[in-house]
Amino acid sequence: MTTYLLHGGIPVGSQQLLAGLTYWPEVLRRAGTPVGVLYVLAAIPPERWAGEFERNLAFLAERGEPGGVTLELASADPPELTAQLGRSQVVCLRGGTFGVVRQSTFAKLPNLGELLRGKVVAASSAGAYILARYCCTSQGTIAEGLGLVPCKVLAHYHDGRAADLEALRRHGAELPVYALREDEYVTLEVVVQPLVQR
Repeated sequence: MTTYLLHGGIPVGSQQLLAGLTYWPEVLRRAGTPVGVLYVLAAIPPERWAGEFERNLAFLAERGEPGGVTLELASADPPELTAQLGRSQVVCLRGGTFGVVRQSTFAKLPNLGELLRGKVVAASSAGAYILARYCCTSQGTIAEGLGLVPCKVLAHYHDGRAADLEALRRHGAELPVYALREDEYVTLEVVVQPLVQR
């Protein structure tokens, strides 16, 4: 069984710090410590990864997070990323742009569902979109995710996106729909990983 925490994102322009997200205490509660956390930044351009990772390390230290939390930056190299996924207990996907994460090494790993099996996987905004079967992006476009979590996701939800929510409900197969406001998350247990269809 894999535990997925799908997060509605943060307000545009806010600094996205992993340990500051609403799901972080739940991640630690479910995973326990010591824990290896793989931080996947596949939804932002690679030239921003190092700075983003360093900011998160500093924030973890500043908050005095429980001992035993080891944060590792996910690689863009398929063999290294596969090895990292194998040794981590928690995988966190940062939000960003759906089109960027869709083209990432992470999203293209052929056995991703198997690599995530048994882990705690937390994903924010575009990270949640790529894991879901269907999503509605911030631009109002219905898109297909990897289908690792059999659901439909609308992150950054507010009352002005009611038409997007209705379009997502009507699109494709009948699946649970999660309209997640910023800083809201839902926890789902997935027993069997659906096949990834591309």
